[in-house]
Amino acid sequence: MTNAITLFEILKGRFGEEAAIAVVKEFEKSEAAAESKIEKAFEAKKEVLATKADIAIVKNDIVEVKSDLKGEIYALREDLSKMDGNLRTDMAKMEGRILTKMEVMNGLLLEKIAGSRSEIIKWMFIFWIGMVAMNFLTHYIK
Repeated sequence: MTNAITLFEILKGRFGEEAAIAVVKEFEKSEAAAESKIEKAFEAKKEVLATKADIAIVKNDIVEVKSDLKGEIYALREDLSKMDGNLRTDMAKMEGRILTKMEVMNGLLLEKIAGSRSEIIKWMFIFWIGMVAMNFLTHYIK
C-alpha cells in the first residue's frame, strides 16, 4: 500500500490526478494478479514439497522397515540353519544306507568270485587230466 501512495504522489505531479489514479489502480490490479499467481503456484507445489514433518515420518518408516527386514533376515538365517542341520542328518542317514548296501553287494560279489574260482579250478583240473590222458594215449598207443 505504501508503494501505491508513493507512486500516486509521483505520478500526480507529472500527469495529473486522474491519470495517476488510473495508473495506481492498474498497478494494484497487476499486483493482485501477481500475488494470486504466486499463491496458486505455492498451493500447487505445496503438495509436492516435503516438510520437516514429512521427512521425519519417512525416516521413521525407514527405521521400521529396516528393523522388520533385520528380523526377517534373522528368521531366514534360522530357517536355513535348521534346513542345513536336517539336510546333513538326512545325508548321514543316506550315507549309512549306501554303505550298508555296498557291503552287502561286496559280500555277494566275493561269493560269486569264490564260486567262479572253484569252477575255474574244476575245469582246469579236467582239462589237465584230459591233456595228460591224450599225451599218455598218443604216446603209448602207437
